[in-house]
Parts: sequence; C-alpha cells; structure tokens
Amino acid sequence: MSPIILLLLILRISILFHLLRKKPPQTPPGPRGLPVIGNLLHLATPEPHVHLCKLSRTYGPLMSLNLGSKPTLIVSSPRLAEQVMRTHDLVFCSRPCLQGQHKLFYNGLDVAFAPYGPSWREMRKICVVHLLSNKRVHSFRPVREEEVFRITRDLASDPGRVVNLSEVMLGLTSTLICRIAFGRGSSKRERFDELMIEAQAMQAGFAFVSDYFPWLGWVDRLTGMVARLEKIYRDMDDIVEQLICEHLDPRCPGIAMGLATVELTLANLLHSFDWEFPPGVSKEDIDTQVLPGLTMHKKHPLCLVPINRTQHGA
Repeated sequence: MSPIILLLLILRISILFHLLRKKPPQTPPGPRGLPVIGNLLHLATPEPHVHLCKLSRTYGPLMSLNLGSKPTLIVSSPRLAEQVMRTHDLVFCSRPCLQGQHKLFYNGLDVAFAPYGPSWREMRKICVVHLLSNKRVHSFRPVREEEVFRITRDLASDPGRVVNLSEVMLGLTSTLICRIAFGRGSSKRERFDELMIEAQAMQAGFAFVSDYFPWLGWVDRLTGMVARLEKIYRDMDDIVEQLICEHLDPRCPGIAMGLATVELTLANLLHSFDWEFPPGVSKEDIDTQVLPGLTMHKKHPLCLVPINRTQHGA
C-alpha cells in the first residue's frame, strides 16, 4: 500500500470517528452544512458579514453554523445582542482558544484572551487603574500632543508626497502604546510594527486548519504555518524581554531629579564664576580618592576660589 493511500485512509477514519463520536445537540436553526467542512463555505465570500445578514433573514436573528467541527452561534438582532453581551455576559465573555492567539499571547493569558476568572479580573483592574481611567488618560495628554505634533510636522515638511495613512496611523499608535506602557518609545518600533502586522495575519479567522479541525494539526506543520508562528512569537518575545530587563535594572528612582539638579547647579556655577585653585595648590595636588559607603564621597573635599565673572568682565 502506497504512503498516500495509507494517509488518506487514516484521514478518512479520523474524520468519521470525530463525526460519529457525539450526537448533535439541540441548536438554533441554520443552513445545512456540507460533510466535514460544515458551513465554512458560507464565510468564504468577500463580505462574510453581508452574507450572514442575508442568512439571518431566512433563519432568524439567532442561528447556528458549524465551522468545521466548531459549533458557532450567530446573533444578529439588537435585543438578542443585549442578552448576550449584557444580561448573560458572564456566560459568553470568554474567547475561543485559537492557535495564533494561544501562542502569541502566552497560552492566552493576557487580558484580551484570558478566560474569565480571578486572574482576568485582577488584570482588568490593573489596566483600568493604571492605563484606562479618565485620570490616567488625561495624564497622557502631553504624550499624545507631542506625537501628533511630530506626525503633523513630518507631513508638513514634504507636502507634495503621497502618504500611506495606514502606516502613519500604525506608527503613531504603536509609539503611543510604547511610551505610555513602557515609559519611552521603543528603539525597535519599525520591527515591532512589522511583527504586529504579521501577528494579526496569524490571528485571522482561517489562518490555521487546526482551529476548525483539531485532529488536523499536522496540516499546519506541513504548510509551514506553525514554524512561521514560532518565529513571530520568538521575535516578539525578545522585544518584550528586553523591555522587562530594562525596567528591572536597579536604578535610583530619584535619578531624574538628581541629574536635573546637578546639571542646573553646575551650569550656573560655571556660567557665573571663573574658578581658581587656592594659593599654593595646583592641579597635581587634587586627590580623587573616594570613601566607601552607599554613595561615593570624595575623601578630601574639593576647595576652589570663585571669581565673579560678571563683575570681572565689567
């Protein structure tokens, strides 16, 4: 028996096993699907949302589709949408565990795709308090104004050129997110933008066969989708790891204030005075030894004579 025939036989037995394993549950009405693929062809149109709207006129505002082996509920009326998203939101609030989201978001543990529970509630609380509250959004106004001014200035510098607004808005959004979430812009923003576009493609509805036929995960490996997903994940994880290490670097929390104070003081002292050594002291006599301790202090103080530059010049 040739390998191809054996492979087709195993595939057929696997499909029949999964089709016959369970009795179909009672579901809302919906269009009859094809064997194995179900109603996937109903979404293989340029405008699937328009096609679903037309189907709802036939089968009602609540209908069911079988996307491969995944039963799917389609809600298309305001009243039922309110029931799903508000009245019974705890039942429907979790996200489907798709291959791309599961890998790129660390087994679906981020705030967007994590299942509802104590961990998700805590993450949501942190996001609301530190990022999304009215007070925090208002505090980020200078950052937004600065980045918007930068974009406007760049566009005004060459008014005749064709501008890709999609790239401009993506760059603006990613820069704002980096500055707000990480405290500064990312030095690898262009690569980060490229990875975001590739990651979105990995989360598209039909990127992975295993999302609809779990027993056909080997197909994703043969097509190279799994290897591509792994590369995007590693590249994104490297950027995130670098940002985390930079924030974990033990630095003085008052370093910004200290630098500003020292720079201001030294600048004014150098601007206002000429400095000379005391009588009998030369530069060879300066001792640069330091004392041990939490901070470095000179072992012998530095003593100089200030000469009023303003009065001297007058």
